[in-house]
Amino acid sequence: MVPARARPVARTGGPLFEALKTWRAEAAKAAGLPAYVIFHDATLAEIERVHPDSRAALRTISGVGPLKMQRYGEQILKIISTFPAPGVPVTAAG
Repeated sequence: MVPARARPVARTGGPLFEALKTWRAEAAKAAGLPAYVIFHDATLAEIERVHPDSRAALRTISGVGPLKMQRYGEQILKIISTFPAPGVPVTAAG
């Protein structure tokens, strides 16, 4: 069995994950920080997988502590809200 630390991170590469990565790059550049300091890829992948719809749900994700929740929580939830939750049918507007 491979230890947890040595396991590769599952990256979905879906549209939400890519949108979160784009946001993270912009936030990191604005703050003068490396992107991984904002959130690791594993955290973004978990956000995509869980698709949290509230601050409480977002806070349960590993890597989203109180400080990151305060700094980035609303921005992340706004991005998530623009993507349909997994399993929710998308209907045409009209």
